[in-house]
Amino acid sequence: MPLFSASSFIDLLNALVCFILSNKLRYSYLKSNNVFIKNFSIFYFVFAIFFLFLGLPFFMPSYPYLIQSSFVISHFFLYSAMAVFLSLFLKLIQREKLGVIVMWFVILIGATVFYFSWKDGGDARIFFLSNEYSQIISWSHGGNEFFRLLIGLAGTILGSVVGIFFIFFSRRAIKDPKLRIKGLILGLGLMLLGLAAFLAFVLSIFPFYNFYIVLAAEITTISGLLIIYSGASKEWDSLQSRNML
Repeated sequence: MPLFSASSFIDLLNALVCFILSNKLRYSYLKSNNVFIKNFSIFYFVFAIFFLFLGLPFFMPSYPYLIQSSFVISHFFLYSAMAVFLSLFLKLIQREKLGVIVMWFVILIGATVFYFSWKDGGDARIFFLSNEYSQIISWSHGGNEFFRLLIGLAGTILGSVVGIFFIFFSRRAIKDPKLRIKGLILGLGLMLLGLAAFLAFVLSIFPFYNFYIVLAAEITTISGLLIIYSGASKEWDSLQSRNML
């Protein structure tokens, strides 16, 4: 019986959702000419490519080396998505020049991780739903544990720290109720992305890592992205036209 990669199938769905959200935000940008909406659109587009490479194993479930190569490529786009969001975050707090520097620095780190991960090679790891349903699987990143830990810590720290900042700053410094709620929503979504990075990469270095943790990471990631979209999709004109942050 052919293998069915549940995690890869979910990744393909996540890629489709991110492409749709990116396109919706692009149309919003064309109507409003709002730079924040444009940056959010780019953020979701890069995340869509990340998910697309994660989902490719669905079409080649029996080639662990090729699957690992696809995962390694996805790492670069994950760092690129982080870079885009950090740039947006610093722009929101009026540190645009620093945002450009940080963006390219994070992209450089991503390129470095990509190079050494590619050079390290190895096979992706496979996890089975159960002995009775061994045709239902989830693929996970293999290779050097250090690179997985590095990616996981970067995502966990970034999502958690920036998410906490959004929540704290929104509660303490933003007087406009609509923008305060928007900041709280963005903070919650970012913290979920941090949790997803912890589940997907940090826990992957431990022996108890399994099929269900892989799926939990997938679901947590798309939940965080949907929550961020709900906060990013409306009423940014007031943020762009007034000095609210």
